[in-house]
Amino acid sequence: MQFYYDFLAYLKKRDYSINTVGKIINQFKWIMSCAQAEGYHTNTTFKNPKFKGNRVQVDTIYLTQEELDKMNAADLSELEAGAAISRDIFMVGVYTAQRISDYNNIKKEDIHTVTKRWIEDVPDPKKKGQTKAVIKTKDVTYIDIHQKKTGAKVSIPCKKELVAILEKYNYELPHFEDQTINRHIKDIARVAGLTDLVTIETSKGGVRKKETIEKYKLVMSHTARRTGATLMYLAGIDIFDIMKVTGHTTPEMLKRYIKADQLDVVQKLTDKYDYFD
Repeated sequence: MQFYYDFLAYLKKRDYSINTVGKIINQFKWIMSCAQAEGYHTNTTFKNPKFKGNRVQVDTIYLTQEELDKMNAADLSELEAGAAISRDIFMVGVYTAQRISDYNNIKKEDIHTVTKRWIEDVPDPKKKGQTKAVIKTKDVTYIDIHQKKTGAKVSIPCKKELVAILEKYNYELPHFEDQTINRHIKDIARVAGLTDLVTIETSKGGVRKKETIEKYKLVMSHTARRTGATLMYLAGIDIFDIMKVTGHTTPEMLKRYIKADQLDVVQKLTDKYDYFD
């Protein structure tokens, strides 16, 4: 336990956030557990309830549809090479609401199209005031993804913008490191004019505090997944249906993940989902 307290103090001294410290401690506990299972030690102190990695819920951002439109329309000619590709990768994250480790491996064989058919009554042009039954059809394109972190299989309806990006790269999305995407996407957000000041709650060195910062500085690769999930929620899609896309296992987990003003009072806006049209 003395090692735990000393290690905790060391991590906090390095100005790591509470959640980063918690992640490192939990990784250490996992290593100790594996080593014990392999017979390398018999020390069980790491199982002490006090030997734990804490996590706190801190403020993060999502992008509105208007902000996404501005990023898509931004002139990137003065930015470094690769910015346009990073923007496409980021938008795939928005449209799929997946982690970058999941959508980075999309293959053409993961994309399927099925034809949906239903019967609908429409006005009969030959009989005034009467209707006739006709068969309506609609092609639905979706992606199957096996999530690396959870092992869950999710099926995601494809927006036309998503299909256009995948076709652009012949369904072989380029791979960039997170650091590269984060650097590019901040530059793109700045060029797009996402410079409004936002106040967020952060944690540094084990201390929670509020900061006011320009929004573009907060945009990163994971913002895409959070944005996709939030926009689906605000579009009126039922939270249980969003869970089938994002892979979250409980409504509470997803609700903490989604970022939107007055989340508790947001209601489903329509009976039909037109988000993926």
